[in-house]
Amino acid sequence: MLIEDRKAWPCVGCGYCCVNQRCSFGVARHPGAQSGLCPELEWTGARYVCRLMMPPSDIADFVKRQLRAGEGCVSFENPWRRDVRQRAREEAEAVGKKK
Repeated sequence: MLIEDRKAWPCVGCGYCCVNQRCSFGVARHPGAQSGLCPELEWTGARYVCRLMMPPSDIADFVKRQLRAGEGCVSFENPWRRDVRQRAREEAEAVGKKK
């Protein structure tokens, strides 16, 4: 079997990955929040950031390593990458319903 390297684009902080597939840390912290933007995502005015990865700490570093944060986006079907902006709840919830 041939295995190709996945193309990774630099993370632009669009939030799509966290909406499309909530991480186990977000699920454990917010078990009642099943769809839409993860409650740990925060809009900074320019991008989304995960509060679980801030401020720097041993736990934040652990979460970053486990989620491979900073290694780039591998979601080739990410429609938000070219349109980074704060998302309305309904728009985020629609992403989860496509599955």
